[in-house]
Amino acid sequence: MLDVSGGWQRLGCVGEALSAAGKFSICIDHHPTGDPFTDLHHIDPQAAATGELIFDLIGAMGGDLTPPIAEALFTAIATDTGYFRFSSTRPRTHQIVARLLAHGVEPARIYRLLYEQQSLARMHLKGHMLQNISLAANGQIAWVGLSQAVLRRFGVSHLDLDGFSGLPLQIGGVKISIFLVELPEGKVKISFRSDGEIAVNRLAVQLGGGGHVPAAGATVPGELAAVTERVVAEAVEFLSRR
Repeated sequence: MLDVSGGWQRLGCVGEALSAAGKFSICIDHHPTGDPFTDLHHIDPQAAATGELIFDLIGAMGGDLTPPIAEALFTAIATDTGYFRFSSTRPRTHQIVARLLAHGVEPARIYRLLYEQQSLARMHLKGHMLQNISLAANGQIAWVGLSQAVLRRFGVSHLDLDGFSGLPLQIGGVKISIFLVELPEGKVKISFRSDGEIAVNRLAVQLGGGGHVPAAGATVPGELAAVTERVVAEAVEFLSRR
């Protein structure tokens, strides 16, 4: 298991199947929260990305960095660090990336493939989302939710919302961003983002999730409206205790 904290339940039906299989399991991760749930685990919260740990593992095993492996590792590190924008990015991150670039990785091409190949339906949904952002705590918290009905109307799957969660954080004065998505199975996926000064992973842990200081999440049962009301209230209280 790679880049997964918080237990098998974070993987949904896949986690249930893997847990029930009873096979020897290994977890390599850099998330600082969550109790170990596999037979063998290597957790390094100092790493900016799990891709860094895999890079080190390949070196320790005497493996070769082929161009496809280098590209996969670069993609893993780039996405885990917000394309090197997050505060978790460290000198070691760039040293590893320099090694990967030497094997032919093309950052501009990968960025375009990751972030500049959106469907028109997804762009329309993003516009709808931006129009429905709400503020709380005197503009310090921004939140927005997407229901299954809205996703169906725009023809976009809940699995195709990468990059949406950080959009409310772009509003000036916002310290915590909350993005809620209603899932088909009667649950709500919650994504928290912060300016880096507020540890939203502590807020996520309160809801059974986890993550990093500036980026965390949780999945909870319930209807979107009720979960939204509860989560926003908890975020307001959480912010007031700082």
